[in-house]
Amino acid sequence: MSRTLLLVSVRCADEVVIAVDGGADIIDVKEPSHGSLGMATPETLATCATVVPEQLLWTVAGGELVENIESGFAAVQEVGVQEVGVREAGGQEVGVREAGGQEVG
Repeated sequence: MSRTLLLVSVRCADEVVIAVDGGADIIDVKEPSHGSLGMATPETLATCATVVPEQLLWTVAGGELVENIESGFAAVQEVGVQEVGVREAGGQEVGVREAGGQEVG
């Protein structure tokens, strides 16, 4: 039987620590002041990357990635992400790219 995983949305590294201590399985970094799917700043992503345990999956809200595709890929590349999966709001995958923007597969 599969186990239900707990995803916790956070805004900063301090919240990552609290979420992990509380049992989070997936960390979702976003900045709601930038909209419901607001992307956190590159500095926030970098700080969060230092405290998310290696074994945990973590995601990053891309904001309005269609409007900011280059800056979005650049921000995640700064924290060492190798691949970025891009999904529409309905969950349909529209592409997987290397963080530098190159199409994968």
